Amino acid sequence: VRPLRGKLRIVNLTLGNPEGFKTPSALSVGEIRIAVRPGSLFADVVEVNEVHIGAPQITYEIGLGKTNIGTIQDNVDAFVKNVSGPGAAEPSPAPGGSAKKVTIDVARVADGKIQIGSTILGGNTLPIPLPTIEVRDIGKGDPVSGAQAAAEILTRVLRGVIDVVKQSGKEVLGAAKDVGEAVKEG
Repeated sequence: VRPLRGKLRIVNLTLGNPEGFKTPSALSVGEIRIAVRPGSLFADVVEVNEVHIGAPQITYEIGLGKTNIGTIQDNVDAFVKNVSGPGAAEPSPAPGGSAKKVTIDVARVADGKIQIGSTILGGNTLPIPLPTIEVRDIGKGDPVSGAQAAAEILTRVLRGVIDVVKQSGKEVLGAAKDVGEAVKEG
């Protein structure tokens, strides 16, 4: 953390899987870099220039009737509803101050990979590249809490993963079929 320069860097962050899934994690990130306008750290609205999420490894696990990513998305949706829906509580202010809001010019997820796993693949995973995902102008015109901004970014990433997996579904099924035929022949 370098607050006078407006820099924050997090390395090797891991998000575990929801209960009931077998793979060790749903998401691991090589690096997260956040650049803010330093003077805004002392204002009610923190102005974030960029959030860069580099080299995420996302495991998309297909379980019995549901996926780990779908379950996480449901949890994020419920959280967003609690913090921004009708009757939602305002974020707690810092001691002696008001609750900070944020705006984010751009959040970018780059160099990511998705590992698709399911029982049909016999415990193996199939790697698929994750295209760069960019979210712009979060909270512009109506600043949001840091939690709401993080939820918006995570939602876009999870939806991006789901879209890629849907597009690659035929390849996954074809690979599973090839594995099954190879096992039969073996």
